[in-house]
Amino acid sequence: METEAGKGKQVKLTLRKGVFFPPWLLLVAMVIVSLVNAEAFLKGLNMVTNWILNNFAWAFNLTTVACVFTIIIVYFSPLGKVRIGGSKARPMMKFLDLVWITLCTTIAAGILFWACAEPLYHMYAPAASEGVEAASAGATLFAMKTMFLEWTWSPYAIYTVATLVFAFVFYNMNQPYSMGSALVPVFGGKVKKYNSIVDVVCLFALVAGMAASLGTGTMTIGGGIEKVFGIKSGPVSWGVIIAVIVTTFIISSVSGIMKGIRVLSSINAKVYMVLLVFLFIFWADGIHAELFSGIMGSLYSGLFPNELHDR
Repeated sequence: METEAGKGKQVKLTLRKGVFFPPWLLLVAMVIVSLVNAEAFLKGLNMVTNWILNNFAWAFNLTTVACVFTIIIVYFSPLGKVRIGGSKARPMMKFLDLVWITLCTTIAAGILFWACAEPLYHMYAPAASEGVEAASAGATLFAMKTMFLEWTWSPYAIYTVATLVFAFVFYNMNQPYSMGSALVPVFGGKVKKYNSIVDVVCLFALVAGMAASLGTGTMTIGGGIEKVFGIKSGPVSWGVIIAVIVTTFIISSVSGIMKGIRVLSSINAKVYMVLLVFLFIFWADGIHAELFSGIMGSLYSGLFPNELHDR
């Protein structure tokens, strides 16, 4: 983003040890525990996950709906006309490049696993509120409806709210480059003393989420390679796949958003478009078109009830 001064706002790069090392040490400890006693690690992880979902699923649903409403309100209100970086700020890249970067950095490797696993999970374990039997036509409709709901505007509304708030406080309010600064518009300047705590939590969540996505993506790629080329999917092949992915990630990040990230996102987007055209040519027929129509009808006819249902 080029600000009113005509140059992108600069951030002094320093290692904040109090932010970096706590989540790093916690993640290292989790890796060691998983290697020493994988069964106990998975049991503990599942226990924590189930406790969070059982007690806070309602909060996730309400937050998602609130984010969707927030985006709609901001877009049609005077706030939607506020330019990030000031009235004279100009974007540093084309709109389409921004779209491709946003698309490719948010779906990432997770789409390899969840595009298959999530519909199957919902089809064989549909929500009780749907009143359909597992593996039935109704369960199939529910699974695909949920898939579209959870991979379209719902997550992107969450991403957009967080991004807009942070961008506004950093570029327009000149607040410190910290995720904790995003709380300033709500709680005032005094909340900045907790910036390091907020950053620690966000950094841990970010790395843990990326690790999960990388792990599932790696196993999916390994399975595909074994199926096509006969190379056994296991620790060795997983290590090679992870090394290639991490090396590509590092090179892309070091080269900067204007080069590596933008170029790779553009390439990925073109691959997506080719696959989409392929599906329309070789997959689309009367049965699938009818299924798609039913999915969209079920999704839009009960949009906000769908958002609030426990899945």
